[in-house]
Amino acid sequence: MARKYILTRQKKTLDDNVTLYRIMAVVDFGTVKEGTVGGFVQSTENLSQYGLCWIADDADVYGYAAVSGNAVVMHDAVVTGETPASERDLLLRRFKNEKVSANLFGDTFRPLKYLVNVNVLTTGFDAPNVDCIVLLRPTASPGLYYQMIGRGFRVHESKKETL
Repeated sequence: MARKYILTRQKKTLDDNVTLYRIMAVVDFGTVKEGTVGGFVQSTENLSQYGLCWIADDADVYGYAAVSGNAVVMHDAVVTGETPASERDLLLRRFKNEKVSANLFGDTFRPLKYLVNVNVLTTGFDAPNVDCIVLLRPTASPGLYYQMIGRGFRVHESKKETL
């Protein structure tokens, strides 16, 4: 199998001692050109070598999260089952475009345009501004299926339709 990206020597260590490695494209695919530097992953298990999937340079994917197909992860959001509750709450508030004050260090937080999750926000998550749902989780339960796609059908002043 030909590789579409490699792990570079550039790395960063998260608070919980997880080491992430920056990716770099080694061939052209989709809109990504050879030599493009992407985001950070824990291992090659986090990003498929197939399809047009990519992780933008301002995003991290780690833990049990996996990006495949045509998915693109961008705008510095990471939600995994390992994300601390306080950090998850901040990310979800940013995604819902709620007002988020600066923290003690004066950092400001822009709203998040995209949110990817794996079995974290399966039930009880309400964000009426959702205008696109991509289901990559198989289910034999019509009720659970309707609940997942129903998130996109909530009325919100910022959207006219849902994909």
